[in-house]
Amino acid sequence: MSKNGRRNHRETFRQDEVLAIKEELLTPEQFSLEMNKVGTVSQNSRLAQELLNHDSQENLSPEVAGALEALDLKLNFLISLQMEKSDDAEHDQRLVSLSSTGIGFSTQERFKKGDHLKIKMNLPMFPPVKLELIGEVVAISSRGKSRSETWIGVSFLHRCKEDEEIIVKYLFKRQREKLRAKDARKALSGNNSKQEMGSGI
Repeated sequence: MSKNGRRNHRETFRQDEVLAIKEELLTPEQFSLEMNKVGTVSQNSRLAQELLNHDSQENLSPEVAGALEALDLKLNFLISLQMEKSDDAEHDQRLVSLSSTGIGFSTQERFKKGDHLKIKMNLPMFPPVKLELIGEVVAISSRGKSRSETWIGVSFLHRCKEDEEIIVKYLFKRQREKLRAKDARKALSGNNSKQEMGSGI
């Protein structure tokens, strides 16, 4: 696949996730200062990226892959609990539509197109990843959960390539988890059907 093809795939690859996020409106002066900062990746993010680079389970046996999957789910649960107890508890757990190039979510704040936001976001991985992303509001609609909320679309203005790469790897990791969970449910349903047929039900 060409470089442009990979880029287009990243732009269209989007996942609905429940994440802890917090948005903040930036003044023009704050936006200028934020965009001049060198990087936004937390201290743990580089390690998380290295772990995700070795996340492929293609060469593992089904038993080992299943054990790793169960461990990953437990770690995600423990990380979520820890985040709720930490100082980041002020972040709202919200349903978001996330891609490497942007994010959509409901908010009670009143933003307008062209506004620049700082978005703090926690990714429930091991180790936990905390990102501070800068973005521009590019879309606003009334599809929020209530009349007091609006749904906004924000295009990321990445200040370092690592932020984008971590989001991409997280999204593909979550996609694999969802596919495995779907396959497991399908296999369980098939086994239950066979048992029912065998028992004459």
